[in-house]
Order: sequence, then structure tokens, then C-alpha cells
Amino acid sequence: CVGDTTTCVSLCLQGVKGRNGTTSSLEPCVVSSIHLDAKDERRRVGQISRCIRRARNLISNTGTKTGEGGTIPLRPISIVIAGDYNQELLSGGCISAFLRHHTATQDEMKRECAATLRLTNGEMPTDEQMKKWMEMHAEVKNMLYDYCLELDRVDTGCTRCAYDHITDTNDAENKPRMAQWRLDHILYSPLSLRPCAMWSTLEDDSESCRSGLPNRQHGSDHISIAALFECQNMPCLDDDEKSALFEKMRDIDEKQKKHFNSIKAELDAELIHIKDRIKANDDVQSTTTENPKEFKKKKKKRKEPPPREVIDHIRKTRSIVKNLKALQIEQRRALVSNLEGLQRLAVLEELGHSAVKWIEK
Repeated sequence: CVGDTTTCVSLCLQGVKGRNGTTSSLEPCVVSSIHLDAKDERRRVGQISRCIRRARNLISNTGTKTGEGGTIPLRPISIVIAGDYNQELLSGGCISAFLRHHTATQDEMKRECAATLRLTNGEMPTDEQMKKWMEMHAEVKNMLYDYCLELDRVDTGCTRCAYDHITDTNDAENKPRMAQWRLDHILYSPLSLRPCAMWSTLEDDSESCRSGLPNRQHGSDHISIAALFECQNMPCLDDDEKSALFEKMRDIDEKQKKHFNSIKAELDAELIHIKDRIKANDDVQSTTTENPKEFKKKKKKRKEPPPREVIDHIRKTRSIVKNLKALQIEQRRALVSNLEGLQRLAVLEELGHSAVKWIEK
């Protein structure tokens, strides 16, 4: 059990042998109970991200020990993140971007950014605010990609009921009314878990919908949520599939390195030839123009910049090397873009870093 703040506690669960000698099918699974920040989307993203990193570390500690069967390979993260998210996970939000089927239009992202910033009277976010919002959205997607993780949400209903917030202060008829929000959620990894039952929420509590929360029946301002999961066998690549993948990556590495070294050697040879030719010309000129008797008296010249021809070649070399590196990055990206999550996870296990870092090495 791990918890570094009062807003998140994580527990790693793993199947054990029963009294009859059978072993539970439960792979290592990390369950986190959270309470996300009420106002700051950056903090909320950070809290969920820490849950995922913590899950990877906890599962790695149980999945890399060597026993009678050898080292257990890395598998997709099995995770449940449940609690008060303080938002409804509507399309366009950065927390919603953690969901695997999430897509958002520009207008939806603007709407959620405005809601998070508590803008009123139809005010919209500035360009700078939207830039930060979209960058945060991309960070979430990149993290899920690097960790080879997919998350779904259990379809629980509304859990909060109270007087609605007044958003248009210029409307005299805009009076408070009883409203409901879906603020509590259970996110899970669908590769390892399948929800098969859940508690009902406000859809089955008409009294709370009329009076709001808390009330005589519920001492909290939120209805509790719970779900029952069925464990599923975790997929993984077999040895032949891994070997084929790593052979492709090694082949690209070797070909790119050989081509890069060949081009670099040609450019270096050209530079040596240019310098030798310039030096030979300078020696001829010095022997025909200088008086041998005055040679010893001549003061040492200041260091001059390289000849124009050398400077041009250096610039040419830098441009060629830059373009070649960019081309090789695109070649590696083409391979990685076609990899499935299990293949990227195998790369992480083999190299110790993500496939994205292999692209940019």
C-alpha cells in the first residue's frame, strides 16, 4: 500500500494460492483511491499521472523477480483509479483524454477550458490559455502511448445533487435550481478487467434528487460508487514475435548507422582535401612573395577565420547531417507508428525506455 498525499492511496493486489492448491488468476493489479483537485486541471492531470507511474513501479517490482520459471515479462498495466474526480469527464477535458475512445473538437476543448477557468457570461479562453490546454491534452495522450495503457470508465451515473451554479450574472431570471452532476468515476484497464456489476446512484434515489445532498439518508454530499470486475487473462507477445520485432529494429539501426558513417566519412574527406589544397596554394604564394632574410623577423600573424571555402563546406556538412538525421527519425517513426501496445511494451522491457525515445535517439 502506497500513499504520498492525503488525496491518493494505492494498493497493489496479486493472486495467491488457495487452500486447495489452486492459484488465483488475478495478475498484479493496482487500485488507487483518489480525490482530484477541485479547480486546477494541471494538478488533476498530475494526480492521475502519478497513479499510473506508481502502478507501473509497483507492478514492475512484482513482475521482474526471477523464480523457478525465470524472469516474468512486463505486461500491460492492470489498474483501477476510482474516487471523486471533481468533474464530469466531458469531451474536451484533459482528464477525459485519459479515456481510450476520447475525441474532442476545438469547440469542445474551448468549452471545457472555459469551465475549468470558471469563466462566466460567455467569456472564452485566450489564445495563450488554449495553447496551454492543448499542450496538456497532448501530454496525457503521449503518456498513455509511452506506458502502453488504455483506460475505460465504468458507466456509473450522477453522484452529486445540489443547487446549480449561476453562470450568467446578467440574467435576472437565472435563479438557482436543483441539478445533478456525475463527479465520481471508476477508470480501469479493459485489457485486464471487465466490469460486470455496479452500484446504482442518483437514478435510483428520487428523494435525494429532490432535496439534494447531504440529507437524512446520506451524510455525504456525494453518493458512493462501486463496481465488480471480472479478471481477464493478460495478453503478451511470445518469443518469436519479440525476436521478429527486435530484428526489424536492429536492422534499421545498423543500416542507418552504416549510411550515416559513410556520408560523414565522405564529407570529412572532402574537408581534408579542401584544407590540403588551400595549404598548398598558401605555401606556393609564401615562397614567391616573402624575402627569406626577413622571414625570421616577421611577427606572428593573428589567428584568422577559416577560408570561405572551408566555412561553406562546414555549413554544407551541418545541413546534410541535419537533414539525414531528420530522415532517419522519420524512418524509425514509421516503424513505431505501426506497433501495437504489446509491441511497444516489449520495447520498453528490452531497451529500458519507450519506443518514442528510440525514435529520437
